[in-house]
Amino acid sequence: MARTPARADPRAAADAFAAELARHRSGDLAAAIAGYDRAVALDPRHAGAHGNAGIALAQSGQPAAALARFAAALAIDPRHADALANRGLVLSGMGDKAAALASCEAALAATPGHLTAAMLAGRLAAELGRPEAALATFDRVVAANPGIADAHYGRGLALLALFRLEEAVAAFDAVLQLAPQHLDALCNKGYAEGELKRFADAVASYDRVLALDPGRAFVREQRHFLARQLCQWQGFDADIAAVTDAVRRGTTGVSPQILLAMVDDPALQRQAAARFLAGHAPAPAPAARDFGGRRLRIGYVSADFHAHATLYLLADMLAAHDRSRFEVTLFSHGPDRDDAWRRRAVAAADAFVPIGAMSDSEAAAELRRREIDIAVDLKGVTAYARFGIFAARAAPLQVSFLGYPGTLGHPALDYLVADHLVIPPAEREHYSEQILWLRGSYQPNSRRGEAAVPSRAAAGLPDGAMVYVCCNQPYKITPALFAAWMAILAAVPDSVLWLWSDDDVTRANLRAAAAGRGIDPGRLVFAASTGIEDHVARLALADLFLDTLPYNAHTSGSDALAAGVPLLTLPGRSFAARVAASLLHACLLPELVVGSLDEYRALAIALGQDAPRRAALRARLAAALPAAPLFDATAFARHLEAGFVEMQRRALAGLPPADIEIAA
Repeated sequence: MARTPARADPRAAADAFAAELARHRSGDLAAAIAGYDRAVALDPRHAGAHGNAGIALAQSGQPAAALARFAAALAIDPRHADALANRGLVLSGMGDKAAALASCEAALAATPGHLTAAMLAGRLAAELGRPEAALATFDRVVAANPGIADAHYGRGLALLALFRLEEAVAAFDAVLQLAPQHLDALCNKGYAEGELKRFADAVASYDRVLALDPGRAFVREQRHFLARQLCQWQGFDADIAAVTDAVRRGTTGVSPQILLAMVDDPALQRQAAARFLAGHAPAPAPAARDFGGRRLRIGYVSADFHAHATLYLLADMLAAHDRSRFEVTLFSHGPDRDDAWRRRAVAAADAFVPIGAMSDSEAAAELRRREIDIAVDLKGVTAYARFGIFAARAAPLQVSFLGYPGTLGHPALDYLVADHLVIPPAEREHYSEQILWLRGSYQPNSRRGEAAVPSRAAAGLPDGAMVYVCCNQPYKITPALFAAWMAILAAVPDSVLWLWSDDDVTRANLRAAAAGRGIDPGRLVFAASTGIEDHVARLALADLFLDTLPYNAHTSGSDALAAGVPLLTLPGRSFAARVAASLLHACLLPELVVGSLDEYRALAIALGQDAPRRAALRARLAAALPAAPLFDATAFARHLEAGFVEMQRRALAGLPPADIEIAA
């Protein structure tokens, strides 16, 4: 005779479930799982017992079994918000963020105020590159639960990703009101303040972090950088020694961009870049394809398709591409800014595609969907970079160009655009990419626009004085270089040094440093920020540009040359330390490239004391500019295109990437 199934006993199941909750909370996971199973035996449709068994299984390191129990709970009650939210937690831990987010969204559809689901959904949306969705979720959480510090923190991160920096600072302040020792909020507040150029505030935030946790190497490195923006040089050498030692020992992921201004060591820079990007596992490269004669598709990827140094260099070259042979698409993951430079970029391309709301993998898939043959990374590891797009293999061939002056040390990048001056043969081994060697300079340039040259008086400069200028960002100025500048001013009594800074603290620190070297602080003249057209026009008032080391003038160097101002540089070993030498050779002024700091100081003094010699240099530069390779965007485009064609030829032939030399 067949046995009659036991009748479900919901009351007994509820009692067993309640008893196991206490056991579960005490940490006795194995006993709790067994107890939940007894509750299910008493009532197989007890969704809560299935769901809590899933939680206990997840906590005991059995995610697959946990998912099975959540599935059982949801088979009974598809809108069981706890099971949906906890399934999201487990899926997130297993790395399936998209599925985890979908589960959390289902939980919120069932129970809109479900806190666990909302907090996780916000975090996952941010991690998947959907900051607007993350912000909307955290806004709802904060409105309903204003006392949850982590909800304010999630808002702050989303606002950072959306370039809403002032609001991000306010969100992190809200976190710190609730949790004064929330170190991650302090760190990100400091970052946002730095991006807002509120350098003193940023340093203060980082000081608070280091007072609570002195071991945060990343914070110490960021603080060093921001203190350099203020020209606060206390502990300068010790900070550099600590950071470089950490890179050598592999104990921290130092920002490669900051390291460029710290040390002139391409081997160390490669090590830092490789470690910094080590978390980006490279996807396999899709095969290059021959599309039967269609145009080669080039995709430029950047956050800077607006009034920005990158576009000041790139705009004319984009417009000069041969549209009969190349199809150019701009993929923008930066802010939505409608300015004249954005309009120039859009007009220069076949298509402009916003990808800021996409995750890295979605953006890479969009490039693949559009069958981009060569993806060009214009950011590297600079601010707002999206290297994950390239790690996900957006195109069969991927090229690092212009934005980051050095190697990225990562296999996702096949080529680096350079010239023989920025990467001399003796340093080739320190670059992981294959090199596309261009003739002339690796740097393209664009028309900056026309503006009237102001009077010296209008610019705050004395008439008749010898005007040395350096409009690099203050972080590029080192104490040793500043000492050399003060020696130059001392030897040329009727001279002034024209610097760029909008920051009152920076200006005061530099004036104090001048006084400490016996130089009248009034001989330092400061220019404020202005539009690029007005900036280049006013540069014509200067007599000689004094370069920085180990991070040279890049865009600011070509700005000066375009304005007709000779530039004096001392090159180092690394890419960033050799750019100005490349610019000078491409403007036919190689004698302004010197070999030592003593030579730099001596030539600056000699030129400062010899007006006819300066006039002759300016005349030579003026004569060279109309045909100078540095400002021939059309020739540059042809050379770069030749490199692209050779990359594609090798790929179609089944050959691996290799160094490519472009003849004049």
